[in-house]
Amino acid sequence: LADDLTPNRLSRARFRITDLLTQHPELSIGLVGYAGSAHAISPISEDNQTLLGMLPALNPVIMPSYGANPLLGFEMAKSLFEGARINHGHIIWITDDLETDQKATLENWIKQHDYSLSILTVGTTTGGAVQIPNYGLLKDEAGKIILPPLPIERFTSLGQLDNVKLSHLTTRDQSLKALMPPVLAVKNENDSHNDNQTRVIHPLDEGVFLLLLLVPLVALLSRRGWILSLSFVSLPL
Repeated sequence: LADDLTPNRLSRARFRITDLLTQHPELSIGLVGYAGSAHAISPISEDNQTLLGMLPALNPVIMPSYGANPLLGFEMAKSLFEGARINHGHIIWITDDLETDQKATLENWIKQHDYSLSILTVGTTTGGAVQIPNYGLLKDEAGKIILPPLPIERFTSLGQLDNVKLSHLTTRDQSLKALMPPVLAVKNENDSHNDNQTRVIHPLDEGVFLLLLLVPLVALLSRRGWILSLSFVSLPL
C-alpha cells in the first residue's frame, strides 16, 4: 500500500498481473498469497478469466495472519505444482521486501527444487507513505510516518542463481519477457524474428506451468509487530 508508485504498489502489481493474464491466455496459472501464513487463492488452471475477476479483491486486510514469511508461500506453490502433477514449474514472485535472515533459507529452497523463478520487485529505495484503509497513514510509536523502502540489494544474490530472473517494476518498462518461463521466453523471442510463420505454444505439452506468487502488504495496526509486504514487507513498528 506504499504510494512511492502511483497510485500504490499493490495497484501497480495488479496492472502487471492483468497484462500477463490478458496477453498470455494460453498459460495455465495459479495464485498464492502469503503474509504470516500462505494460502492458495486459485489452483493452477487455464481459467485465467476467473483470476482476473479475483484481482480487484486482493487487499492486505484479507490475510488472516500478519507477518512476512515467503518460504511458506513457496511451499504452498510447491503444493499446487504437486497437486497438478507438475515437475518443472515456473514461479513468479511479486514482492517488495525480503528480510536479511530469510535470504539463506530461500536460496537453499530454490537450489533444492527444479522450478524456474522470476522475481518482480515492486517499490523504490526511497519508500512511500502507507495509507491503511479506515486507519490513516502508518506511523511508528513516535508518530513519525513510516516510509518502507524496497531493499533491492537483498535480492541481488537470488537473481544470480541458476534459473532465476530478477526484474524491477517500473513505469517505463512494460515488457513481460522477464516474467515468462524460460522456454516460452525463448520461443517468443524467436517468433518476433519471423513474421511469416505462426506458432502456437502448448504449455501442457512443454511441461511448463506458471505459478503466480503474490503477497499483499499488511500492517499491524494495534500491536507491536511487523508490516508485511506485497510481498508483505516486515518492518518493526
